[in-house]
Amino acid sequence: MMMKKILPIIFMLLAFTSCSNDDGNTTAKKNLQGHWLWVSSSGGYSGSTLTPATTNQKKELEFSRDYMILYIDDKLVLKEKFAIVTKKSLLYNKNRKTIILEKGYIQQSFEIIDDALILSEECSDCYTTIYKRIE
Repeated sequence: MMMKKILPIIFMLLAFTSCSNDDGNTTAKKNLQGHWLWVSSSGGYSGSTLTPATTNQKKELEFSRDYMILYIDDKLVLKEKFAIVTKKSLLYNKNRKTIILEKGYIQQSFEIIDDALILSEECSDCYTTIYKRIE
């Protein structure tokens, strides 16, 4: 008898939890949409900082509703479907929004601060990359 009263409460809690998480990921995906110009990348084993000036490269990211597209020196390098999930970050040890490409080989947690997109590769000794939103 007690189980019949508890089960509906458990199902309601699960439904509300999943809805709020999906809404947050949908909003995050909308906020990513647009064009982003590479500013810098830092990290790696050497702790170096790379910029367009030091690499002599121009990188641009474009996010549509379904695709992440990367151009290097105005040449298409990557176009792949992506999803956003909320998961525990290896780097920050807390839940963060994470971009996962369809083939799963790239996972980057991210945050958007003003017009800056900060991508953190989810692995040890990897890079954190900053892009600036462009019109």
